[in-house]
Amino acid sequence: MDIIPVGDEWRFVFVGAFFNAILLGIMLAQAFTFAQNSERDPLWLKIYIGSLVALDTTTSIFTTAWIYSLFIVGWGDNTVFTWADWFSASHCIFFGIIPCMAQMFFAWRLHRISQYYTRLIQDPSSARTWGDFIVAKQPYFTKFIIVCSCFTLLGGIGTFAATIWLREYALFYKFAPIASVWGASAATTDVSIAIAMTYHLRRAKGTFEATNRLLDRIIQNTLQNGFLTAIFCLTTLVLYLFIPQPYYLTGTFILPKIYSNSVLASLNARRTSGRLLDVTIELDMSSWSETQRTNSNQIVSTRLGALRPEVFVEIHRETDTGTVMDIKNDLTDN
Repeated sequence: MDIIPVGDEWRFVFVGAFFNAILLGIMLAQAFTFAQNSERDPLWLKIYIGSLVALDTTTSIFTTAWIYSLFIVGWGDNTVFTWADWFSASHCIFFGIIPCMAQMFFAWRLHRISQYYTRLIQDPSSARTWGDFIVAKQPYFTKFIIVCSCFTLLGGIGTFAATIWLREYALFYKFAPIASVWGASAATTDVSIAIAMTYHLRRAKGTFEATNRLLDRIIQNTLQNGFLTAIFCLTTLVLYLFIPQPYYLTGTFILPKIYSNSVLASLNARRTSGRLLDVTIELDMSSWSETQRTNSNQIVSTRLGALRPEVFVEIHRETDTGTVMDIKNDLTDN
């Protein structure tokens, strides 16, 4: 049998499997960090993280087995680069399950953050902007995110079934509608979560610069995670739709690991954010005390005038200090 050189697309597939192994190591390290700092976390969250890590590890095992069958067992047999097997099809279903689990988690965190605006939700007539109106209708927006994540799951299952049915890589273009549902729903969900969480966190800003800097850091991490996964989803989908060679398989190896690492990174960041919030609260309370003393002196000096400074001090305390405490509770408690 003549040996035909392997195309560049399969070299990229091998590189994708290599990065899959690297990201697996990073994920396991983050899982170990989470286990060391999860005493206060509820049981359901520990089970969720354990399931996510187990699924992602299983994905890496199947990926390694497939790469071994391609380049070691199938050495000299070019048919292995023409027909898909169970190993190559199995990662498609994980490609739907893991993103769905990650998106559900971030939808839950978005729901937790949105509870700070209970007063606005109870009185939608007080909405002054389109963003406020969306906040007032938060349950519907959260349901939209959940529905999109379910479409991501269904798209992964459908892709798995189509791969088993067709098997030949050259015919994979026939289930483009199923793959398009997966890619579009995953990207839409990621962007929606990033925008909604950024909106809520920006509304939590007050007059204290230290608090605002911390919120800016959280917003930056949120945008990076959301748009990174969305860009990878769209890139993988574009490669699948417009390039006949299987370059898109590289993205299917990397993307589930990005979702898992995003979830674990957001949970492990609570420890650092909690320490920063403790310092911020101390600074905020010190600033508030200084402001109160200054305003008290003004009240004494203008005793015969209006008592308006007392009102400003009261509002100042309720807004900024309450906001910091609510954010601290959300980051440290689950």
